[in-house]
Amino acid sequence: MHESRTANLLGAAALAVSDLVLTSVTRARQVSPSGAAALVVLSATPNLSVTELRRRVGLTQSAAVRMVESLEAKNLAQRKHGAGREKAVALTSEGQRAARAALGARGDGLASLLETLDDDERQALAGVLDKLLARIYQDVRDSELLCRLCDRRACTTDAVCPVGNALGERPSTLSWLGIAIAVPALWLVAHTGTHAGPALPAVALDGLIAGIGIAVQYISLAQAGSGAGLWPVAAGRVAAILTIVPLLSTVGRAHTRRSLHTVPAAAVTGAAAALALIAYLLATREQLAVVAVVLSSLYPVVPVLLGVTVLRERLIPKQSVGLLAAASAVALLATS
Repeated sequence: MHESRTANLLGAAALAVSDLVLTSVTRARQVSPSGAAALVVLSATPNLSVTELRRRVGLTQSAAVRMVESLEAKNLAQRKHGAGREKAVALTSEGQRAARAALGARGDGLASLLETLDDDERQALAGVLDKLLARIYQDVRDSELLCRLCDRRACTTDAVCPVGNALGERPSTLSWLGIAIAVPALWLVAHTGTHAGPALPAVALDGLIAGIGIAVQYISLAQAGSGAGLWPVAAGRVAAILTIVPLLSTVGRAHTRRSLHTVPAAAVTGAAAALALIAYLLATREQLAVVAVVLSSLYPVVPVLLGVTVLRERLIPKQSVGLLAAASAVALLATS
């Protein structure tokens, strides 16, 4: 009975606060709730595409287009040429002032509520809200949507924001356990039981350089904002071609002619690699970058599994343990 009453009080308070906030921000410049959210979002992250703005505000594409047109009619926003065919949306000077007015009206209304609490009660409430917001984020999984009307600076000054990526997320205990298991799992899976003798240092150096290159690629892609779309992958593919083409001159003509029959298979492989990078880029926007990086780094497990199932290769004991560890790491990272 007590928990039911607490839940009911929480629901009533949440609805009342929501009404207060929406009334405050919409009254400031006579815009819709989604329009006010768009003003706040664009003030923090300008030059978003309509598609990305739609995602952050929580609208359909058609509704987002109408909202942007309404903001343009009020001289609060303008569309200009951006990356690709989509136009970028940015606030005008009037729109910037409107965003500040909306945040100010929101803050004033909420501050008036907090005046009924003493300092100890406010501190206790802040701790409770931290926990509740962290729990809500587990369901929403989109910090931009959840924080669309937030004053980010107020939340992250001398404190850690509990919601998603507003300041930066931290892996959970299960995530850290999965990461810890993934590292030795990769080593065990890659173990062949053979030694290359004197050539081993050279192989190790090549592998180290390759690993650093892949890690830099993963980390760089994770830094791209969601407003960039798929352009980071496209730019990386173009850079790869520009890097490889000059190296073709170092390959003999006879070897080049013998290699032409592999072009179709190589093209399919390149397309699959591009799709894999796109999937990774999308994963970094839905999950912690460190989790996405570790999960993507487990790709050596796939050829080993194909070798066992398709080529009927035998696993050595270390590889079997590595596969089990990799499966455990994936399970922990996926459920955390």
